Amino acid sequence: MDDKSPKTDSLYSSQLLQTLDYSNAVTSPAKLATNLVLRPLQSDDYNRGFLDLLSQLTKVGTIDENKFQERFHQMKSNGNYYITVVEDVDTSRVICSATLFTEYKFIHSAAMRGRIEDVVVDSEYRGQRLGHLIIETLKLMAQSLDCYKLTLDCRDEMIEWYTKLGFIAIPTRSNMLTIRFTD
Repeated sequence: MDDKSPKTDSLYSSQLLQTLDYSNAVTSPAKLATNLVLRPLQSDDYNRGFLDLLSQLTKVGTIDENKFQERFHQMKSNGNYYITVVEDVDTSRVICSATLFTEYKFIHSAAMRGRIEDVVVDSEYRGQRLGHLIIETLKLMAQSLDCYKLTLDCRDEMIEWYTKLGFIAIPTRSNMLTIRFTD
């Protein structure tokens, strides 16, 4: 898990990743190929294809480097965003990403809730258990940050995959309602 990339501004401290205990996880960073590095999102990942990767998941829109930097620094200053990526250092490309977002609650004794968003593995790298690694990492991070629960929304065809990683679809609570204000 050594950072082989040039030093840049990270969204959160890589120390958090180094403290995670993968001993009971289905996979770990130790099982990554030597050219793959698990790390926080960095301020120069715009140039490593981060937005191209996200476009394999959903519509990204037009975001220039200045807008990327502005959003990156907003997320960093908020302190509740933990976007974690896998970089192929041979190609200098971000090839896997997921977001852990934490929110403070008054319920459960003023606890914190974790939410997973924007999970994507580059189509050329699928089948290498990178999705398993990124989800296991975010689960461990949520525990380390003392979240009382971790939730995510997914497409119906992904429910089985997430249940294999310990998530439970609760029949009476599995409704997601949305209002979109823009495309």
